[in-house]
Amino acid sequence: MDDTLQNGDNATSYTSESGDAFPTTSTDLRIASIRRGKEMTITVDGRPIVAYEGETVHGALTAADIQILGSTMKRHQPRGVLCGMGICYQCLVSINGIPDQRACMTPVEDQMVIETGQKPLIKKNDRMALEEKK
Repeated sequence: MDDTLQNGDNATSYTSESGDAFPTTSTDLRIASIRRGKEMTITVDGRPIVAYEGETVHGALTAADIQILGSTMKRHQPRGVLCGMGICYQCLVSINGIPDQRACMTPVEDQMVIETGQKPLIKKNDRMALEEKK
């Protein structure tokens, strides 16, 4: 893990096993005065983060300052949670190897493994870019 400070005292970058770099924060963004359920650990893109019983995956990701869950198909713009109530499907992640799970509707479970889709795009295999050139 690369803990080099980048944009302020709390900003760091995390480099996954595949070499992808993701911005992270060392600050827990939860409101401290609220009582929480049992503490558990989930793994997001290879990085362990703290979650609490009763939270959704989206809540745990937001508290860990993980806002980008992937990119749009055509323009490859950052994609994150939009509606927060399961209607827009912008928050799709892979959970325990099962793709296309809604982060905003799925409760966290201890040792859950989440992949956000923040993977480097290989332009030559990008079907949408190839279709645009026609």
